[in-house]
Amino acid sequence: MTSIATVASEIIGTVQTGQAIYKAVVSAMDSLESVSASMNGADKKAIVLSIIQSVVENSGQLWSTWSTLIANFIDHIKGLYNAVVSIFSNTATATSV
Repeated sequence: MTSIATVASEIIGTVQTGQAIYKAVVSAMDSLESVSASMNGADKKAIVLSIIQSVVENSGQLWSTWSTLIANFIDHIKGLYNAVVSIFSNTATATSV
């Protein structure tokens, strides 16, 4: 039988591992953006996924478990980033008029 402590331990372990992986993802995204801003999004995403695959595997995790999660995360975090940049850009334009 599974105890509450066992379930909690698994969740905490997943959160800790996931946090490190997702931080590596956004770091790779920022690094790639700073050197390859002219590349298209699909190419940048493929490079980030390639880089992060080794991070995931080196942390003892299965890439097959993480690949779709990370691909979706990249799409969503980039969308959020673009929305925030747009809001600040529009705000700066509106206040300067």
